[in-house]
Amino acid sequence: MFRKPFNAWLYGLACLLLAGCGGVSVSVLLFDEFPHDDVRPIAFQNVLPAVDSAIGDRRLVVVRDLVAWDGLWRAHTIGLVPLPTLPPINFAQQMVIGVFSGVRNNPCIDIEIRSVWHHTRPERIEVNYREVPRPPDVNGQCTSGMRNPAALIVLTYSHLPVEFFPVS
Repeated sequence: MFRKPFNAWLYGLACLLLAGCGGVSVSVLLFDEFPHDDVRPIAFQNVLPAVDSAIGDRRLVVVRDLVAWDGLWRAHTIGLVPLPTLPPINFAQQMVIGVFSGVRNNPCIDIEIRSVWHHTRPERIEVNYREVPRPPDVNGQCTSGMRNPAALIVLTYSHLPVEFFPVS
């Protein structure tokens, strides 16, 4: 009954004694059995044409098929004249990630996807996005009125879960 907890306690004490003598690192004995998170950047490109979005609510989206892409593009570009054609995406090899910030009272703010990372522990994709100053128009001014900033990118297709993080 007391054998298992006693052995764990004894093992911990032995590790500390060995570490204190300089023989073995406690971190090697206790923590090296846990896998390390290998993080690699994922290349991506912006979806063109880049337009102000007609989507007025905040959305973080991952699109992995043509039907969902068509629906999102229509909602994103509704009311634009001429209506931009649907950018071709090969969903056998690519997917789309989008960040829609919703209606903004400040027309001088835009949104950008800063970086995309592949993590191995646990395996997932991390998308970092942020608000950025919008470039001025030809008159050196920001357009007036409300805006719906959005960012859409294309990257290599993956079934992994996607996490979104705002960054500064």
